[in-house]
Amino acid sequence: WIAVIAALVLSRAIQVVCRRLRAEGEARRLVPGIILVAALLPSVTQVAHVHPYYLSFYNVLIGGLPGAARRGFEPTYWGDTYLAAVLWLNEKAPADATVWIDPPGMESVVKMYHYMGMMRPDLRTTAGPEGIDTADFAVSQNKPTEFSEQVKALVRSRVPVWTERLDGVPLVFVWRLSANAP
Repeated sequence: WIAVIAALVLSRAIQVVCRRLRAEGEARRLVPGIILVAALLPSVTQVAHVHPYYLSFYNVLIGGLPGAARRGFEPTYWGDTYLAAVLWLNEKAPADATVWIDPPGMESVVKMYHYMGMMRPDLRTTAGPEGIDTADFAVSQNKPTEFSEQVKALVRSRVPVWTERLDGVPLVFVWRLSANAP
């Protein structure tokens, strides 16, 4: 229904603009395109702004991502930020480093990047409460409702070596765990 209503409103807007401008001929044919661009431009710019973190989009009514985060909404979902951490690790992690991934289910996302050749072949992953003990780095998305006890402790006690942010809001954290890690 919303699409039908939007189409009717757009059609009416075109009629009103054409009548007020007394548009005829070529000008009348341009009006629909101009109105359509004007209607879609704000949405297109917002999507471009959050790229590639589309799941971190919140509209202006709540204050964008910063407003949503201040009100307790999740800054990110579904592991869409782990690729940024992988790319950072590819550049900064020492050879044969072990990376602890949290929450444990997100290790499959990182392993997919490994399988696809987007992660250095020498980097290893681990997950789960016991995996953190042997890791050089820890990676977690900023989704507080899924923070494990280990991540809660890291958030309280350590400064990440790297954080991907959008509009100042952290999306994914990387912590150094071993002295061997740069």
